[in-house]
Amino acid sequence: MTQAPTLLAVAHGTRDRAGVATTEALLDQVRVLRPDLRIEVGYLDLVQPSLDEALAALDGEVVLVPLLLGAGCHVRVDLPVTIAAAPWVRARIASVRG
Repeated sequence: MTQAPTLLAVAHGTRDRAGVATTEALLDQVRVLRPDLRIEVGYLDLVQPSLDEALAALDGEVVLVPLLLGAGCHVRVDLPVTIAAAPWVRARIASVRG
């Protein structure tokens, strides 16, 4: 049996604590619905762990799940560049959830 990939939620980040709490609450719900999956988060700006830090803590198969409003520069440029700099993971990017 193969191990399911880690889901790495990618959120933009905000100074607003309510925004971070909303992201964490969403991920907690996904963890309840899918207790068999490892679900982590990495933020693009302002909040820790950064996406780079989150990827550094992982190995194996990873699916980056953009929790972003659209498929702009972060999805088309930043995420592929970040993945390329993390050769210890086999990563792919899911469709934007926006």
